[in-house]
Amino acid sequence: MVGSRVSRRERARLLVVLDGVTGGAGELVRALRDAARQEGSVLACVVVHPRADDVERGLARAALAAQVACAEELTGVRGRTEMALLDPAVFEALSGTARGGSLV
Repeated sequence: MVGSRVSRRERARLLVVLDGVTGGAGELVRALRDAARQEGSVLACVVVHPRADDVERGLARAALAAQVACAEELTGVRGRTEMALLDPAVFEALSGTARGGSLV
């Protein structure tokens, strides 16, 4: 039809919250493999308290980067990961959608 838009399916974006425990690293490895199969991407994040100072944020960011690098090395999947430090309220809003909540 003239003027109609071609429907494009949104690429999968997998949210993985890492807290420094080994279970999170396994979830990240699985998410990277799934993202590669689905032509999607992974948002690896750490929840950081809003009052955290620059040193705490830097340590959290470095630990996150190390976990992502390890998972990429294990899977061979590169270029599909974004990293973020999330405020607890933002994390709750995002994860709430998995439990049926809405994000507007």
